[in-house]
Amino acid sequence: MGNESSTSYMSRHMYEMLTFDAAIGLAVMTGKGSELIKFSYPYFEVGPMLVMKEKPEPNQVFSFMMPFINDMWCTLAAIAVFNAFLIWLVEFRTGHESVGAIFWFPLVTLFYGGHRESPRNNSTYFVLAPWFILILVVSSTYTQSFTSMITSSDTEASPCWLDIKNLKKTNAIVGCDMKHSIMFQYLVEVIGIQKKNIKHIAQSSFDNYAKALSTGIIKAAFFWTPDDRFFLAKYCKSFGNPNCNRHGSSIVFQRGSSFVNEIPEAVLGFKQMKEEDLDMLSLSDCSSSTSDGTMKRGIGPGPFSGLFILSGLASTIALLITVFRLLRRGWERLVQGMLMGRGIWVWLSTLFCRNQRGNQLQLQLVRT
Repeated sequence: MGNESSTSYMSRHMYEMLTFDAAIGLAVMTGKGSELIKFSYPYFEVGPMLVMKEKPEPNQVFSFMMPFINDMWCTLAAIAVFNAFLIWLVEFRTGHESVGAIFWFPLVTLFYGGHRESPRNNSTYFVLAPWFILILVVSSTYTQSFTSMITSSDTEASPCWLDIKNLKKTNAIVGCDMKHSIMFQYLVEVIGIQKKNIKHIAQSSFDNYAKALSTGIIKAAFFWTPDDRFFLAKYCKSFGNPNCNRHGSSIVFQRGSSFVNEIPEAVLGFKQMKEEDLDMLSLSDCSSSTSDGTMKRGIGPGPFSGLFILSGLASTIALLITVFRLLRRGWERLVQGMLMGRGIWVWLSTLFCRNQRGNQLQLQLVRT
């Protein structure tokens, strides 16, 4: 049995195909060829199929929160409140300002360095320096991620050729099983993808494909049919394939061959078994993430952990210094109060003694 995927080969060499018992591929049915060979029904859907990561829907009420996961937002909120409280503690210890200014100044100082009221304490600058660096990095990352999210078009609405054109234009990395020489040759010679932009991933390892697509290592993956259908059945929530046309592959036999009735029956039985397996897989809950949990809705605090630690450490040191100063000033006032109270008591005692002596002298003068 021969296996040839080239349509032109079957069209030009039909007489030579008499040396094979059967051939599978994209064959052109012609009247001249029908005199020598017999064509079966197109049993198989063949050809490389494109699979890409699903893009989030932009029209969502809380889509602005999607670039970061909940842990990231909670961490940012916690450190912002802590820094605001610390700046208030450092800058407004006298208590003469209004309540509105007390709450307004820390927030404005945290997010706008050009506020008309400059910090009056060096500890405030010590807190703000790492915080500004953190805000700069986080805001730039958020802007880039959110802009890319809302400007990208939906994968399902885009035709296959447009996605392939974008992949070629941006020199995106695509994944395929390079052990299959036909697949690699098809991507390079037919589609026109550069060899350096093709990454080898074993076709049998669906989890590796899902991990590479979710983390951005590859932008698209090419599967042989029906492997793409099994992959999408398992990861239906996260990936999809554009509107690509599937081509049917027929089996070509010599006229009078004994395989004309046997092979189609075996193929139909095998195809039915595969369809049942695919239906069973589709009925199960498809996965929205890989087995090791690497697929995420957005960016977490992990990439910014160093900046978070630096900002938190600076704020903690500033808090300890501020608390130490407050305790020292409170102790000094307490000591001063005690000394002042003791001084008043000594003065009163001295004054009382003087008055008592004066009274005694007056009494002695009167008696004399």
